[in-house]
Amino acid sequence: MKKLTLLLLSIAIGVVGCDKGAKTAAPSKPTSTVVHLDDAHNHSPGANNTDIYTIAPSPSLEVSADGYKIPVPTNSQAAVPNAIHIIHGNDEYFRAAWDGKTPVVLTAENLKNIRGSKNFSGFEAGENYVLGVGHDNFPDSDMKFVVMWVGMIKVNPAQQTTGH
Repeated sequence: MKKLTLLLLSIAIGVVGCDKGAKTAAPSKPTSTVVHLDDAHNHSPGANNTDIYTIAPSPSLEVSADGYKIPVPTNSQAAVPNAIHIIHGNDEYFRAAWDGKTPVVLTAENLKNIRGSKNFSGFEAGENYVLGVGHDNFPDSDMKFVVMWVGMIKVNPAQQTTGH
């Protein structure tokens, strides 16, 4: 798991880009932001993309594949994703189950702490997060995570999402 964390953190270092692909959720979910997975925001090994999601501070984040086919590494025995992992800084690592198809809202209730002592406290103003989609063998104590898609999330210090 230490290698996975280092891989995801190394992808996160020095990433710059745009905020297209992130937008404020429909009025029925006023405190949540929706990010749609796509190739432009995929930072997984070999993808070489630089777009990042820029969102407003929020207690939750809705992730949608919305018809996007999440790439599966050719050398992997995993055929479909089963989890989303969130990394915040060096000390916070969270996981939520996900089928890779149905939109999921990531909240403190469904993000389980994998490393660190804090519960998930939302997407905080001015902070950066790594969003990883893949297949893991949770709750195995020697958890392995096959990374299929990685995105970067920058949370604005302001209360609104910007876009282009």
